[in-house]
Amino acid sequence: AAARQRFAALEPTSDAAEALSRRHLARCRACVEAAEAAAAEEQRRAKQERLAQLGAEALNEKENEKLQQEHACWACKQTLPAAAFTRKMLTKPPGKRRCQECTTQALAAEEAGRAKKAQQ
Repeated sequence: AAARQRFAALEPTSDAAEALSRRHLARCRACVEAAEAAAAEEQRRAKQERLAQLGAEALNEKENEKLQQEHACWACKQTLPAAAFTRKMLTKPPGKRRCQECTTQALAAEEAGRAKKAQQ
């Protein structure tokens, strides 16, 4: 019992222990988040370096193949790489696919038409 009392005297009170625990956890969480962010950045950089070495746009073979394909834009009639189209446009049938530039121009023309119609 005497040994127990000695150890109890060395232990912090519950309030002090709780405050210490909160500070410790806060620092640990911040440290863990910082370490995770650094690790994620390192992985991203390593992936970019590997892609550059391979001369590919993606490590996934199927994804890389899709990114290398060319598609025809029905508006400007040009054959463009997949990167010139939004993902949504690439899911549409070939007869309805528009590149991002043509889509932007079409939307601007529609807005101008609406504005002109509203003025009348």
